Amino acid sequence: GGVTTIIEMPISVPPPHSPEIVERRMNVADKEVVVDIAFFGAAGTDCLEDIIPCAESGIVAFKTFLHEAPPGRKEEFIGLTAPNTGDQYELMEKVAQTGVMIGFHAENNDMINKNIIILRSEGKISPIYHGRSRPPVAEIETTSKILLFAEKTGAKVEICHITTPEVVELVNEAKCKGVYAIAETCPHYLFLNENALNKVGVFAKVNPPLRSEEERQGMWERVNDGSIDIIGSDHAPYTKEEKERGSEDIFVP
Repeated sequence: GGVTTIIEMPISVPPPHSPEIVERRMNVADKEVVVDIAFFGAAGTDCLEDIIPCAESGIVAFKTFLHEAPPGRKEEFIGLTAPNTGDQYELMEKVAQTGVMIGFHAENNDMINKNIIILRSEGKISPIYHGRSRPPVAEIETTSKILLFAEKTGAKVEICHITTPEVVELVNEAKCKGVYAIAETCPHYLFLNENALNKVGVFAKVNPPLRSEEERQGMWERVNDGSIDIIGSDHAPYTKEEKERGSEDIFVP
């Protein structure tokens, strides 16, 4: 029993976007970790030239965020973000050459930023509005694009931490076209809904956000019918002080 394998996501300072950084993290793990461990590499706009060498360094997959680095956290996202559509396609072309899978945090950056501006202007900054700023359509639109790019480039993709059944259906449709696509969700999207934001406030703030009860139940249906390939933790801890920064304004990162 217990944890027998760890696969590290590339959220570190700096992210593992080059062979040298990957090697350093592997060396640390060799000295400290007693279970099996593997590493995701970072793939992003500002380090496109490192994708192929990074793939050759022993990583098991890449991870990319399709939004800008959150304010104040730029160092954590060097070589890890690709908010521009043209860069996203080029990135996937390069990843396809390696044969390594790439996981995506699939939310529409422009839509989220605009929604936050509108909600703040209306004084809607309490926790429940976190989900309103990142509606299902922001996830659906971006997933559709990534799956199209995967079909055209031959890249192997994972859509990470899916929150809504419609995204799962998109992945299933892509699979039917021969696209290598994996659907992942997380326990919090199966056991909690957006009402948790009213109950515990900032401590229920996750990205993508918790959804409606209807969508939560729909996700369980996709788990039970086998449409979900992976249930992952998306473990990304913050200190109590870091979470509480958004107590007065949920959009404070």
